Amino acid sequence: MSKLDELIRKLCPNGVEHKRIGDFAMCFPGATPKTTHPEYWENGTIPWMSSGEVNQEEVTFTEKKITQKGYDATSTKMVPANTVVIALAGQGKTRGSVAITRISLCTNQSLCAIVTDETVLSEFLFHYMRSQYLKLRDLSAGNGTRGGLNMKMIESYLVPVPPVEIQSEIVGILNGFTNLLMELTAELTARKMQYSYYRDNLLSFNMPASKKKIGEITRVFSAARVHKNEWTQEGVPFYRSSDVISKFNGVENSRGKAYISFDLYKRLSAKSGKIMKDDILITGGGTIGIPYVVPSDEPIYVKDADLLCIQKSKEFNSRFLYHYFLSTEFRKYLENITHNATIAHYTISQIENTPVPLPPLDVQNRIVNVLDNFEKICSDLNIGLPAEIEARQKQYEYYRDKLLTFAENGNTILSRAEQSRAEQSRAEQSRAERLSWLDVLKGIGIILVVIGHVYSNRTVFNWLYSFHMPLFFLAAGWVYKEKSVLIDIKRRIQTIVVPYFSFGLLVLLYWQVIERRFRNSDMSFMDSLLGLFSGCYDNLDFNVHLWFLPCFFVTVALFNILVNLGGKKIAYIVSALMSLIYVVLPMPELFWGLNRVFKYIGFYALGVALAGQIKAGQVAERKITSGGIAIILIVLNFILAFYGLTRGLMWFVTAMIGVVGVGLMAMLINQNRLLQYLGRISLMVLCIHGPVYRIVVKIVSIPLHMSTDVVRENLLLALIVVAITLAICSIAYEVIIRIAPWMVGKRHNKAKKMSICG
Repeated sequence: MSKLDELIRKLCPNGVEHKRIGDFAMCFPGATPKTTHPEYWENGTIPWMSSGEVNQEEVTFTEKKITQKGYDATSTKMVPANTVVIALAGQGKTRGSVAITRISLCTNQSLCAIVTDETVLSEFLFHYMRSQYLKLRDLSAGNGTRGGLNMKMIESYLVPVPPVEIQSEIVGILNGFTNLLMELTAELTARKMQYSYYRDNLLSFNMPASKKKIGEITRVFSAARVHKNEWTQEGVPFYRSSDVISKFNGVENSRGKAYISFDLYKRLSAKSGKIMKDDILITGGGTIGIPYVVPSDEPIYVKDADLLCIQKSKEFNSRFLYHYFLSTEFRKYLENITHNATIAHYTISQIENTPVPLPPLDVQNRIVNVLDNFEKICSDLNIGLPAEIEARQKQYEYYRDKLLTFAENGNTILSRAEQSRAEQSRAEQSRAERLSWLDVLKGIGIILVVIGHVYSNRTVFNWLYSFHMPLFFLAAGWVYKEKSVLIDIKRRIQTIVVPYFSFGLLVLLYWQVIERRFRNSDMSFMDSLLGLFSGCYDNLDFNVHLWFLPCFFVTVALFNILVNLGGKKIAYIVSALMSLIYVVLPMPELFWGLNRVFKYIGFYALGVALAGQIKAGQVAERKITSGGIAIILIVLNFILAFYGLTRGLMWFVTAMIGVVGVGLMAMLINQNRLLQYLGRISLMVLCIHGPVYRIVVKIVSIPLHMSTDVVRENLLLALIVVAITLAICSIAYEVIIRIAPWMVGKRHNKAKKMSICG
């Protein structure tokens, strides 16, 4: 047994505690002094870190420094040495990247500094948060180029916090890997500098060497035009400048591969000429002057103007020209003729007039041999230092993830298989948390539910009831995860059935003892008790809003059963048929809301189908378009409801319009903390808001000398009642979650966040 295993067994016999970062650290962003004020920047002495510098991983210097005036003029703060910083935003892959400072510095507003207390080593947090890169990006609205993290996300992020002795042991192991990586990277940097030095010196030719223009020694040509609609999924590879640049950088082209048909290739290459082995392709647009030596005679074709072809010649070694095109001398020449080598075009005429040194061919071959060997050491991912660095990086990541993955209830480091299962489990548990817009959607939905019950306006009532309950079924379907039938039912009993009976019995007791004294009802106590067990709408007069929970339980359980029996396609078909039956066949009130299951299961299935097809981050990026569509749909939904077009098949149409409209709005405002919170406590609000709002209405009516009906007919007073009701429900939730979390479907050790959609 390793020392680490012994420590875990000794100090964490019941597993490792997980804490939110905000519980053990102070988190704060930086700021940027105005660049229009030279006195904030010139002759600065205070290191100032930009978000791009997080890619150093260990920050030992900053490109820019600010003055004391610049520091005093902003809200930026000094970050102590050995502090973890996370990029909240940034171009490309920067967002979610993690670094640790090795000097005292301040930062810009796109970086979050995390200063830990004595319970967490900053080095330990650094390694752990590096392992969370992809999760941090998912948390910040997807993996696109836009989106961002915020302080709330960082502060609420869960981190395993073993005793400091264990942290120290883990840090020691992982630092051994990172130190080796740093040494290898430094060696690679030195080799690249060495390659550049020898390349420039070997190509400067202290010996006499003639210079000739490229057009004097070979042919330079471009391809015939290929339109994008002529691209195919397979066939002859069609190269663009991005393909050559990607090959030069040793990465896959993010734009994907392109092809043209063989017939089109034959027709066009007959006009422009075929590209053969040892021809040189050079970028003529974008980042210009990047070379690529064609490795074989396999057919390829290129984009006109984007790539230009320098035909091979007996007068030069193509690899010699390749190295020359990378030389400092050639790059300076490009700048002189284009003024900007990243924007201007490198034309056929300019290439033809480009002078190149041409020593004797045997000298070219010797130079190529030397430089090719250097290039392989520096760039080849299969040999040399890049291969070693990649192998060591994978080794570090393997042991990092293994060391930082702790058993929930055990005392040893997880095996590989256990690690995978644990990751899957945690992903399932946090799935709804990552989809913050769903919490916002449920928050909006539960507000509308309360308004619909409090405000006694028929028009508003018809409008809200046209779509507000389908919202919850669609949101639930969005986070559906296939499980075995027994496991799913067991979980649903905990999260739905237990809260249903808990609050049902509690409110029934309150109704019997207190509320019956001022609210008339024909239902006896026994009828109400039987109604609670039957789950029938007509027998829940004491708290009619509870109808949703048994109906919801049957809906989600039935859908999962259908998936287990026949797959998702069968489940979709059966759900659609059930909804159709509801439209054409009048149904009586059935046990546990089974008749209403027919009504709503179609929306649950739709949520399952749409999940993964629509990205909230992409919707949020198009604020004006998405917002405009949302407003149009919500207004259209109101108009349809106003004219009573909410019956039969039209109900589904109207409901769908309302759900999509509100869903888009939720995606646009997905960071609203109040709505997120209301969404998380929506179960509690649903269960108790009925008796709560009736009490509030009664209390409000007394000093105003109004009847309760008049209070509910007044929009302003009704909204005040809604606000007070939600506040009381919130307080009740915070009490319940601490003393009896099982009432809202939670265990004591997992009573963190609430989601009706589970």
